[in-house]
Amino acid sequence: MKVVVVNHCSGLRVDRKLLAKAVRFVARQHNVTAGQIELAIFSDDDMARLHKQYLHRRAVTDVICFDLTPATNTPGQRSGGFSVSLALGGQVARRQARVRKTSINKELSLYAVHGLLHTLGYNDDTPKNAKRMHAREDELLAQLGLGAVYRNNAS
Repeated sequence: MKVVVVNHCSGLRVDRKLLAKAVRFVARQHNVTAGQIELAIFSDDDMARLHKQYLHRRAVTDVICFDLTPATNTPGQRSGGFSVSLALGGQVARRQARVRKTSINKELSLYAVHGLLHTLGYNDDTPKNAKRMHAREDELLAQLGLGAVYRNNAS
């Protein structure tokens, strides 16, 4: 699994190795072993522009997922051409890390895991689905040794 991490958010120190480790771990846990995952960290302005351009929403957000996997693959059967690009909000992570009393890199890891889970078929469109998805995020982050980043804020 090839993982590329690019930081476009000036002034933000990003632990590229941690982010790559997190998405590789999540991919392996879901039987995805081949393909590419790109993580790009952006400023608020860039995230707002991307959010408007691709999702037609006028707001800054924490993560935007671009599943570039060929349509011939189906969720759960992505052994071949898995390809995902995730836009992560660097400034959002900085603010949320303060609120959650965690590190920016743990917060960015949460966003990367959240985005990757979306591409693997998880959804947070209902309260029940959101609870399931956030529990899975925290489970994976805890297994990585980062702790339950989302639950820390929810409790």
